[in-house]
Amino acid sequence: MDEHAAPQPPATEDVWHPRLSRTERHERFARNFSDEQMRSLKDLGCTTAQIDRLRISLRVIAASTTPAIPAPKLADVRAPLDDLAKKAKETAKALESLLKAPESNDARTEAKERLRDAIFSLYPDRCRPDPHKVGFYNDYDECIEEAKRLLDKVHEVEKIAAKAREDMPTKATRARIQTRPIGHIHSALSFNFAPTPRQPKELIPPSVSITSPFRKIVGICYEAAGATTADPERAIRAYYNDQKKLDKGSENSTTNRPSKRK
Repeated sequence: MDEHAAPQPPATEDVWHPRLSRTERHERFARNFSDEQMRSLKDLGCTTAQIDRLRISLRVIAASTTPAIPAPKLADVRAPLDDLAKKAKETAKALESLLKAPESNDARTEAKERLRDAIFSLYPDRCRPDPHKVGFYNDYDECIEEAKRLLDKVHEVEKIAAKAREDMPTKATRARIQTRPIGHIHSALSFNFAPTPRQPKELIPPSVSITSPFRKIVGICYEAAGATTADPERAIRAYYNDQKKLDKGSENSTTNRPSKRK
């Protein structure tokens, strides 16, 4: 009997049952490689340490490719995004109003000071004064500057929630592509397991080619995870395109970075 045989996947309804704890659900998604799959991974150049990390990815693949039953309605998915965007906007408005509190308003001024004290108490390392900005005629306050940075973050949350809501389809479409499993597999194969720094870190780079080691490894992982009905091809292409955008963004930020004066 195959000692590494993957356990039989449980019924979908049982996996997402509300009564299951996070730990129980985690165990329900436990998967493993068969002996044949282990040999195939080694033939493709995977080390034992990489296979161990790939084994962790099997849970992610199983969870990401197991749909909830019944599938949630789009309106129910959109509702928490609407709520997040709305509350982030309200929070940003309230914080901005407090930061602009006039000196004549005693209550809001004291509230602003208490906010300042709370920021310093919780995040003193973020409130170190910049000696180049502090002056007698300058009302610069690093705690207030930190509050302004937090305000920017709240605005970002609002934009992200609004973007997620806007990108949602207006009606049921083809299942959304899950790129997270591909990212886990890429991470497992990119880790530097070599004993010397001369060995390249990215031993098996991502590729959309169907004959590439990466594509074959992804296929083996999806098979071991029991995701036989999932389409790893779409996920790989989506992940690959995302990586190219990240690389392009990094190149642009490096190119646009101002050079230091000599």
